[in-house]
Amino acid sequence: MEDFHKTLLQEQAKILEKMAEENRILFDSLGISEKDFLEAVRDKRNFTPVIWKKLQEKREELEQLIDDKIKAANTQKENKTTASNTPIKGHWICVK
Repeated sequence: MEDFHKTLLQEQAKILEKMAEENRILFDSLGISEKDFLEAVRDKRNFTPVIWKKLQEKREELEQLIDDKIKAANTQKENKTTASNTPIKGHWICVK
């Protein structure tokens, strides 16, 4: 199971590195720093109350979606790990 977690962490680290590079490219093209962007979007005063509420709702939806995807990926990988531990050899075809 430790190998599974190590592999999962390595995969997530690669994804985060790719996202960081994409963000750097985006912010460079916009001519702002990531810090300036984050400060602007975290400041409630930059938005009307209606827009701020919608932004918070969308943020919560995205966080939930990410959590759900992480849980699904963990479950799927755990199932693969469990399936690979069965005594059935590789030449058998599993039918559902």
